[in-house]
Amino acid sequence: MDLKETVCALDSTTIDLCLTLFPWAPFRSTKAAIKLHTLIDLRGNIPSFIHISDGKLHDVNALDELLPEAGAFYVMDRGYLEFERLHRLHSVGAFFVTRAKSGQCPSGEVVSALSWAGKQVFLQSAGFQGAVFVHLVVCSMPPSAKVVSALS
Repeated sequence: MDLKETVCALDSTTIDLCLTLFPWAPFRSTKAAIKLHTLIDLRGNIPSFIHISDGKLHDVNALDELLPEAGAFYVMDRGYLEFERLHRLHSVGAFFVTRAKSGQCPSGEVVSALSWAGKQVFLQSAGFQGAVFVHLVVCSMPPSAKVVSALS
């Protein structure tokens, strides 16, 4: 891809393992697993960050291991939606794009996502000192007319 700015995709995958061969990686009562968190710079094919954890670690915790680059764009799924951690990206001058969780506001209040479409919204999460401006974008995806919400 011919991109002017750094654009990275962050995601994880769980790799199932045999519990008798890998007892150090318990995942469920009868199986083991590890989770591979990967950040790929979309200008190339080589990951720029890989974190291997036990299979129980939630995706959002990988943001704690990431060293964000100022001016870079980070694209991730809604498993990474946690405003204190995303604020860290914002505070170093990086940008993020992630799917919004259905009917969720960071303050814990349930709001209609469509009522905020296309507006800059001031968000402050409970227990978080400070706030960040984000854009909530809502679009309809043909042919099913499925509505998708994204935060940036």
